[in-house]
Amino acid sequence: MHFFISKSQEVSGNLYIIFWVGCEVIQLIISMIIEADLMRGTWDNIKKYKTDTIEIYKVGMPLLIVGLVSTLILNLDRQFVSALFSKQDFARYSFAYSLMILLTVIITAVSIVFLYGYKTMERHRIRCK
Repeated sequence: MHFFISKSQEVSGNLYIIFWVGCEVIQLIISMIIEADLMRGTWDNIKKYKTDTIEIYKVGMPLLIVGLVSTLILNLDRQFVSALFSKQDFARYSFAYSLMILLTVIITAVSIVFLYGYKTMERHRIRCK
């Protein structure tokens, strides 16, 4: 075990990777035990769900791209702030940024609930006609 720890008593990357993989294997075994019915279940033909899968990808890809771009834009300003602002300006910016993130999380949570309900009602109306 001593070869994993360097002279400065910091954990090396090898030990970190071994622990990480070990945790993942333990999690996999627990999931296989808990979800044993899913592991042994029967599978439908994937061609039955081809249109649904294509529809999910058509909706999901733009959302993925928008999420990536928004993350890039929201994180890009941190580089400028850390280099150019004073401590007081950085404190104001950090507070405003925290409020903005809080508002974004609230809006996202509410919109997911309402949009899912709206889409479900819309599909139900279409099927009933």
